[in-house]
Amino acid sequence: MKAMNFSQFPDRQRGTTLIVALLLLVAMMLISLAGIRGSGLEERMGANLYDRQLAFQAAESALREGETTLLAALGTVSPEMIPTLFNGTNGRYPQPDPSLEPRWTAAATVWRNATTVATGPRRVTPQYIIEYMGEWPNDLSCQADPNAIICYEPRYRITARNRPDADGAVVMLQSTFRR
Repeated sequence: MKAMNFSQFPDRQRGTTLIVALLLLVAMMLISLAGIRGSGLEERMGANLYDRQLAFQAAESALREGETTLLAALGTVSPEMIPTLFNGTNGRYPQPDPSLEPRWTAAATVWRNATTVATGPRRVTPQYIIEYMGEWPNDLSCQADPNAIICYEPRYRITARNRPDADGAVVMLQSTFRR
């Protein structure tokens, strides 16, 4: 058998190998671009989840700090003096007016800074406010006699948030508190 030399027959050379190689190169490039885009999206999703968890932990920390601060303040005054503690200063507000905008959305609300929460390079300073909500029935005391004075006791609403001007997620938590 004699080997054929294709250089002797220029009309038989079509360049199909070059076309196939270029098509495979384009396909590999498209697949790698899709992988890069997917990994970039996953990285952003992971960073957003991290920010959300840190914001939630900071708001929860401020909520607990607000409860501790409230208990300490209540321990220093007699029960009839409790409403005087809530005069709109130091993050303590009197009973809200239902016809007005809620305090946690009002721009004029002065929030009290809580202890800074830090993890790695990120630092979040959460804030909280405490609102006196008036006298509410105590379920246990009111079952026997709903008109008894012991039936009613003061309740408080604590609203905590991470600072909304900070980068990342914004989380707001509320709790109703009684002594």
